[in-house]
Amino acid sequence: MFALHVRRSRSFADWAGFAFFVASAITVFFGAPRLSLLMLPTVAVEATIAVSFLIRRPLRSTLKGWTPKLSAYAGSFLVLMFLALARKFYPAWITPSGSAGAGLGILIWFAGSLFGGWTVWRLRNSFSLEPQARALVTSGPYSLARHPIYASYVLQYLGVWLNYSTGPFAAVLVLWLALTLVRVHFEERVLRSAFPEYADYAARVGMFGPRVFRRAAHARHAASLRDRESALQFTTDSPD
Repeated sequence: MFALHVRRSRSFADWAGFAFFVASAITVFFGAPRLSLLMLPTVAVEATIAVSFLIRRPLRSTLKGWTPKLSAYAGSFLVLMFLALARKFYPAWITPSGSAGAGLGILIWFAGSLFGGWTVWRLRNSFSLEPQARALVTSGPYSLARHPIYASYVLQYLGVWLNYSTGPFAAVLVLWLALTLVRVHFEERVLRSAFPEYADYAARVGMFGPRVFRRAAHARHAASLRDRESALQFTTDSPD
């Protein structure tokens, strides 16, 4: 069960984050009534993030300066702000493409939403928007990728773009990806400084997905070592 343990020493930032994402969950759900069922994973993610601000573990390490914060907040809200402004002032920027890939886009977006929900649930006690270290999570989706939340957003935004294939939207997504890479750089810095075991974790797990080729090479190397040990054992046990 998901027990809610609200610590007494919650900061203003924690309560502000909680209030913002509660409002975001409500807005998402009632903003698209015809798609309410499809939006349930997104609503669940927003609600989980909201609660995470009240139950997350104490801060262990963070980065100072405005650049890490700017990349974090810009990366978090850039696409949402673009969609809101385009809907109000430049609707042509998010005109449905009506292409054959639109249906595929919905499936990709929905899969990304479900994966994002799983990821946020695993991270709920250590979640933060800014590059901060609270606890090192390496299980669940974090055994597949070091930054599975961003991988889920890549899927979601790709799915949305397949439905709204416009140039301005594509440009915003490219900018978002660049900001995300900067954001990942700062997050890696703070995690490496806080957790010495992070280096080994990073060597085993890819940034946005499994290290397929490295794992295959590691498996071949392990098999080779076993063959050598077997051959050596056979040689040792053989009669003169």
